[in-house]
Parts: sequence; structure tokens; C-alpha cells
Amino acid sequence: MSAVNEDLLAASSSRRCWRFVRDVIVIAVVLLLLAWGSKVFFIRVFSIPSASMSATLQVGDRVMVNQLQAGEGSFSRGDVIVFHDSQDWVPDVPATSKNPVEVMLETLKIIDPPEEQYVIKRVVGLPGDHVVCCDAQLRVSVNGVAVIEPYLHDPQLGSSFGLPFDVVVPDGSVWVMGDNRQNSSDSRRHQTQPGRGFVPISDVVGTALAVTWPIRDWRTLAATQAFGDVPATTAVATK
Repeated sequence: MSAVNEDLLAASSSRRCWRFVRDVIVIAVVLLLLAWGSKVFFIRVFSIPSASMSATLQVGDRVMVNQLQAGEGSFSRGDVIVFHDSQDWVPDVPATSKNPVEVMLETLKIIDPPEEQYVIKRVVGLPGDHVVCCDAQLRVSVNGVAVIEPYLHDPQLGSSFGLPFDVVVPDGSVWVMGDNRQNSSDSRRHQTQPGRGFVPISDVVGTALAVTWPIRDWRTLAATQAFGDVPATTAVATK
């Protein structure tokens, strides 16, 4: 084979190699942009770290959250929401060293820094709601109507588990509770803190739509009818 042909083959091989590397880079950039765009504007996925929402959500489940359902009026009583832990409801995560890839992904807001804490709970009271626990059957009442909650981890234990309350939800806030009432650090357990257990709606990231992983747990988080008989509020309390 002549030197000219060898040079042509080498050049052709070099071009193929470069095209492969270029395609990989383009695909990687497109995937990063899609991940960034979906997270910033629409969908995010969160991992469940504790049993506070069992049996609805298990430890390790991945939950898809719709960020378009975050503002006041975009979710309902009974919906499961994710919110920023601006009031330090959960213990701080110890700082850890990060590799350059993690730093880049955090900077691009594709992943969250581990120290940024989120909480997932079920909405029980909306602004203006009068929420009381509990009646003789250990049920929560909202605006005078006792609520039967079929999703509770152990319905026989009721809703209070030794933490009674009688609150009116202030404007711009919600009252939230975990489905595992005997093991949930929710609004009931923070009534003595400055926020009095209420979660600012401005902290809400979005509404949980479905469990996406593991595959055996895949399911949508359909709206519950438990609060169907609860009347609308006629007045909204102020903080």
C-alpha cells in the first residue's frame, strides 16, 4: 500500500473518531439541557429519605414532582407536596467534599446540593381552614367535618398520636401531616416553633404526581376523596 493511501486511511479514521467524539459531546450537552430545563421549569424527582409517609411512600422511592403545582390555589387538601425546609424541621446534613462533576451539576442546578433540605407531607389544611384533632374516633376535623383518611399507615391509631391541636391556618400557609402519623415530624410537632407548624406556600416546590422508582412501586399518586365533604372557608386568617 502506498504512503498516500495510508495517509488517506489515517485521515479517514481520524475523521470518524472525531465525529464519534463530537456526537457524544452533542448528545451529552442535549441531555444536560433537557435535564436542566425539566428541573427548572417543570418536573423534578425527589428521593424519600424516611418512613414518615408510609405506607403511601417507602424509603428509597423516587417521586416525580410537578413544579407548576406549587403556588396558592394549584393544589388541594389531601395532595402530597414537597417544600423547602426553611424552618429546620429536619436535621442538617453534614458537609461533604464534592468532586468537580458534582460542583458543575449543582452550579447548573441539575442536582441539588445535599445540604439543601426538602420535606414531603400531605396537605391537611389550606389558608383559612379550621383544623382540629381529634374527635372521639381519633379523626381530624377540617371546618367542622371529620375526615376519614384511608391512606394512613395505621388508621386504628388515628391522627393525633398524642399530639392534639386546634388551629386556623393563616393566609399564605398550609398545615401538613405525614401518613405515618406515629412517626412523622410534621406540623403537629412544630407548634411551639416561631412558624407554629404552618408551612409557607412560598416554600412549596410542587405536588407529587407519581412514584417512578423502583419499578415494583410504580404508581400515580391520585387525588384522594377524603376531603370531598369539607366545605370551603369563608374567611382567611392572618398571621
